[in-house]
Amino acid sequence: MNIIIAIGFGLVSLVISQLLVRALLGYLNRCVEESLPELKEIAESVKAGGANTDAFKTEIATISLVKQKRKKLWIFASLIGAFETVFFITVTVITLAVFVSDPFIALSVLVKFVAGWIAMKTIGNYQQWAGAVFGRIYYYIFIIGSLVNATIAVIAGYAIYFLILNP
Repeated sequence: MNIIIAIGFGLVSLVISQLLVRALLGYLNRCVEESLPELKEIAESVKAGGANTDAFKTEIATISLVKQKRKKLWIFASLIGAFETVFFITVTVITLAVFVSDPFIALSVLVKFVAGWIAMKTIGNYQQWAGAVFGRIYYYIFIIGSLVNATIAVIAGYAIYFLILNP
């Protein structure tokens, strides 16, 4: 019976995590996109002063492509986020089973694991964040989303292990 409750709690955590991350990242991405018209005007005035704005125009074009990609391929990002949540919950429960005598050691192991996971994702997506202005913004939005997703999953894993599987 505890296994069924644990799976149910894991699914609820998964839904909460995905809804929260999607809402947060959607808000942050919309804030960036809403700043584009004003930034385009500034770029035009700077260009009128003789500055080269080609790099900025390239970044704006990249943002448009990313926006279209998000509209068309959002389901894949959601599935990957769901997989990550389930994966981190499972890793947390297994880590706690191994280090049950000291949950703080387990947390230390999990923090290192999450940091390695995010580093691996960062290396894989590095080219996407190569822009000087918007690249950094999108990188930090990515980091926030990954950390929120992993944090909720680790908390859910601790709750499943200590409250449901081993009360």
